[in-house]
Amino acid sequence: MELEKYIDAPKPLEKSFYRYVPLILITFCFCLFANSLTNTFVNYDDWWFVHNPEMLSWLTPEGLWKTFFDFSYEVRMEHGAQYVPITDLFASIQYRLFRENSFPYHLVQTGMYAVSGILFFQLLAALGLSFQASLLSTLFFIVHPIHVESVAWLSSHKDLLSLVFFLACLLSYCKQVMYLALLFFVLGIGSKYQVLLAPLFFPFVDRCLGRPVSLKKYLPFFIISVASYLVVNHVAEVVRFLFLDPGKNISGLLRNVFGLFDTSLKQLVTPLGLQIYYPFEPSQSWMDVSVLRGMIEFMSLLLLTVWGYKKKPPFALASVLMIFMFFPMLRSREEHLVADRYLLFSSIGYCMLLGLGISLFPRKWAGGLTLLLVVGGSFLTVRQNRVWASSVALWENAARGRTPVQRKVWENLAVVYRDAKEWKKSREYFEYLIKTSNLKDPLLASHWIDLGYVLIQLEEFNGAQDSLLQALKLDSNSPKAHLNLGVALAMQGRRKEAKESMYKAKALEPSNPEIYFNLARMEAEEKNYNKVRDHLVILKKLAPLDFRTKLLEKITDRKTSK
Repeated sequence: MELEKYIDAPKPLEKSFYRYVPLILITFCFCLFANSLTNTFVNYDDWWFVHNPEMLSWLTPEGLWKTFFDFSYEVRMEHGAQYVPITDLFASIQYRLFRENSFPYHLVQTGMYAVSGILFFQLLAALGLSFQASLLSTLFFIVHPIHVESVAWLSSHKDLLSLVFFLACLLSYCKQVMYLALLFFVLGIGSKYQVLLAPLFFPFVDRCLGRPVSLKKYLPFFIISVASYLVVNHVAEVVRFLFLDPGKNISGLLRNVFGLFDTSLKQLVTPLGLQIYYPFEPSQSWMDVSVLRGMIEFMSLLLLTVWGYKKKPPFALASVLMIFMFFPMLRSREEHLVADRYLLFSSIGYCMLLGLGISLFPRKWAGGLTLLLVVGGSFLTVRQNRVWASSVALWENAARGRTPVQRKVWENLAVVYRDAKEWKKSREYFEYLIKTSNLKDPLLASHWIDLGYVLIQLEEFNGAQDSLLQALKLDSNSPKAHLNLGVALAMQGRRKEAKESMYKAKALEPSNPEIYFNLARMEAEEKNYNKVRDHLVILKKLAPLDFRTKLLEKITDRKTSK
């Protein structure tokens, strides 16, 4: 095999075919993700797009100022405990246009993925790769099933947005349009902080194109990177975000970094059994198989980078992309330490290596292997799209995944069945969570409260009362527990005790309209209309558009007029 094959000059037929590549890639992407376009909002999508009307205020002059320049705790928490102003602006524009219709969000998401595929192909072509190597790398990238989470999950829009800007930045730098490279670099960092690593790849781009490596040229990018890193760290401190510390010391941290690298690389190379959560057990010894394997894999890529930098720069660029784009995931919380979306950027290097490697094979072998990978990847992608069809499908799939299943999976299953009003299944999962919880688990009181609520819906009021009393033993100042206990007692005809419990809830959370609705209803049943009016005065401020407010007002007016 001739190593120079990957930089062949394009043949006349290939040259004319270049103009059709964008259309082909767009069509292919939409065919591939067609069965995800009708998916509903899942997981945290409801926070972003369904229950977050505050996003409309982000588009006002005051809202824009806060989004970009206010680093206070309250504002950052409103923006998802992070600083990604371009992503926030993008989300708020989408919300203004589409509101609670999930279909156009999915169209935009798939469109962004298609654009990233086009940019990837153009980048590889601009780097001097042959048409065959560029097309193969791009096809492998598009069909890789590990990207489904980033495309089919609407809350992952920041991953795709940052990917588009990252690739556009590299492409602009490749063509030496420096003002555009800087612009896309800043927009990328504002979409997701991992784009700040982009300047590390510029020397490899220059090597691919035979240009001199110039630190002076990189300086503006590095200044922006350092400034962005300081902002990201400051926001992390403001919102009290805790970073990875699996080993409690440098040795343990390094050991687990290699273990994570192995786990992630395995997901990238063999994307089977994909989940939203993966169990990661911190390694206790340098002799752990995953640690040793991770060290070998890491050193192999490092050696490929060193060799390629001198001999074959595209191989060096691909391997260094795989290495460095892995590290930003180490800032994640421990339960999110391994996730498909974190490998979106690393997969650029992996697919590039794969395309370069296969393009060196004889045409017959290259064609067969490409067909196998594209068809297999497409099948897995289409199947994985259905996992993200709904919250129930997503968490049921996670519950069947690798063991041990994280408790977060059971918690979310219990909640999605509760929200779907499948009370018996929700009860089953909440009871399981309580049964398997540690007594010091901070969420145990919340599980008892949720179980109590579910039992009320099942009209098991005695059981609900017992659950809520258990919750109050753990957290006596929970307004939600007092409110639901009041409902359970009222349904048993114990009105006096029910009102006492609800008034406790009111004292603890005076801004909760549900408390006033329940109190007003009970007072109306006892014909205490003066007290009902007192509650209505507050309800008109807290929930003026709620139909129950208007209904209580009509009943009170009719009764008092008589």
